[in-house]
Amino acid sequence: MRIIFIIVAVFSLSVFAISDAPSFGYSVANNRQSYDTILTRSNVNGLKLKWSYPVKGPAMASTIVATVNGRDIVYIATTAGELHAIIRTTGARLWKKDLSLYTGKYGSSSRTTAAYFNGIIVIGDQQGCQLIAVDANTGAKKWSKTLDPHPYCRFTQSPTVSLLYKLTH
Repeated sequence: MRIIFIIVAVFSLSVFAISDAPSFGYSVANNRQSYDTILTRSNVNGLKLKWSYPVKGPAMASTIVATVNGRDIVYIATTAGELHAIIRTTGARLWKKDLSLYTGKYGSSSRTTAAYFNGIIVIGDQQGCQLIAVDANTGAKKWSKTLDPHPYCRFTQSPTVSLLYKLTH
């Protein structure tokens, strides 16, 4: 079993601001641009490792950070079939779930970056084209939807918040 570490670097002397980046690409427009000004060319050399977190990997998706009940939580899904919620300030696990528990299928995995919307984390399952929504605080399954029943269908695109609104309302 191979273990991969997610590494988060933060400033040792200042509080790192978290912007509202609820999905892959930073925004619904997928502009991949943050407007935070705390990290600049002149201070990037001051970044130091604050914590690392082991996952069965690889983790092919990007992480997202969402503020849930006053805490900044890092979410990451892996191709080994795990979904992790990690407290950003300490690197401690909030919860870890096996994707097979959500899908009912052995070998479920994800390579999509999660999306956050209204207290829900949504990811795509690589084995069966399911969109899965879980409670961001507890990891409990909220709902799932098979987007294509074809046996060779693979969910490879990260969900976006505008799509989530249509599916949940």
